[in-house]
Amino acid sequence: MLVLSHEWLIEQLDTEATRQKLGREQDRREKRHERRVAVDDWVAVTLQELEEERDYLEENGITKYFPKSIERLTELMGSGSSTASAAPAE
Repeated sequence: MLVLSHEWLIEQLDTEATRQKLGREQDRREKRHERRVAVDDWVAVTLQELEEERDYLEENGITKYFPKSIERLTELMGSGSSTASAAPAE
């Protein structure tokens, strides 16, 4: 019986840790969105965020995320159009 209680406690702690992580990620997304809305040069901010997210994912073994979006935003920056209405590709 003690083993079952111990396993239950570990499962509960894992579940709580997962909830906390999801909450932190949601807060992070909301702050990034607010930052993009508040600045004039949303293209540069969005490009920086995508590159950071891509690098983070690559560190964790997940590759090939955001290449089209990063490419499109780089093109928009090159054209000097920060107010472009085109949405990112991904």
